[in-house]
Amino acid sequence: MVRRATIAIIISLLLFPLFQRAWAQRLLAPEEIVWQKKGFTSTPKLAQWGGEETGYKSTNLGFLLSFLLPGSGQAYAQSKGRSTIFLGVEAAVWAGFFGLRGYGGWLQDDYKLYAAEHAGIDPEGKDDEFFRSLAFYDSREEYNRYKLWGDREDAKPYGEDYYWEWENPQAKKRYKSIRDRSETAYQRAIYMLGLALLNRVVSSIDAVKQVRNYNKGKRFNFSKVKMEFHPSIGRKNIHLAVKVRF
Repeated sequence: MVRRATIAIIISLLLFPLFQRAWAQRLLAPEEIVWQKKGFTSTPKLAQWGGEETGYKSTNLGFLLSFLLPGSGQAYAQSKGRSTIFLGVEAAVWAGFFGLRGYGGWLQDDYKLYAAEHAGIDPEGKDDEFFRSLAFYDSREEYNRYKLWGDREDAKPYGEDYYWEWENPQAKKRYKSIRDRSETAYQRAIYMLGLALLNRVVSSIDAVKQVRNYNKGKRFNFSKVKMEFHPSIGRKNIHLAVKVRF
């Protein structure tokens, strides 16, 4: 009886450093410690228990996926709730962008048509500078006078094709109001692009965090390992059992 107990103690002392070393490795590099059928090993890509694959995921890939499409990195990390949030924000941002661009274009057509009806312009072939000038000068003659007086030899007066003359100050004011709203819509569309970039940056950073959380869940939990010795009375064999709770 004493002999068997002595053997059991010896075996325990021999196995203890192995468990102590494995636990120390878990503290130093928890993402790499896995359990295999033949013992302990270290691998960044594949964890095995009884030959069954439970792979770690790449933080770099999660970052890249979310930068290309916000929420996809979270989906890769199996964080469906956060994936839905970032995808929803992305959809809202692009809906806002195209909506503002469409609204700005619609107002642009409006102020050009309004200028044709109330100032007598021909909108074909005219650049944005011409339409901006319509909002500040009552007629082509007034514009040319100011340019000739201010710029002198560098002045570039408008020719006959650029004729305009507003019916009254109220018409010019109304035109300027429509044009300002169009410009504001285009400017806000640019802001939406900034929000799209911001959403990508935030989503990419969050994706890295979610992938790390996923990998933490894949670690082998040594606190659930229990070793039992079963010395058999009347037999020479000593049974060593390792139990794992999942």
